[in-house]
Amino acid sequence: MAYCRWLSARLAGSLGPGQVVRLPLEWEWQLAATAGDPSRDYPWGAWDARMANTVENRLGRTVTVGLYPSATWGDGAGPLDMAGNVWEWCCNLYHEPRKRVTAGDKDAPRVLRGGSWGYDRHGCRGASRFGNGPGPRDYGAGFRLLLASPISESLLTETLVSGE
Repeated sequence: MAYCRWLSARLAGSLGPGQVVRLPLEWEWQLAATAGDPSRDYPWGAWDARMANTVENRLGRTVTVGLYPSATWGDGAGPLDMAGNVWEWCCNLYHEPRKRVTAGDKDAPRVLRGGSWGYDRHGCRGASRFGNGPGPRDYGAGFRLLLASPISESLLTETLVSGE
């Protein structure tokens, strides 16, 4: 989150008014991973070990993003590597998914999604979630950034406050 704040400030002259760089909310992450289709277990559909860096592939480490270019939805039009490789941080609290992480949630577990190279295919499904505190470094975790518009930020705030 500190990196997102730094990057937003660094890019302030290039971003539109009110735009910010941030971590996705858990539901935003899942929509991106499955193209909004709840019947998809993986971005590409049914399990295929050739599509993700999971324990089944026995690589035993992270790999460069894009090594699995077909592992997305819509003829390669979707985001890459949303299953396997690294768990991705979201900006929700793990035990209270409707609550966005704030500075006061210093040690509270956050949501991670997507599985990693050290997990099997079940841990890498679009619906799989994991929780971990922000303190220790984890070589199986990373992050994905999103550029949020002022409209999406105001809707996000309204939704989280109203609980819809």
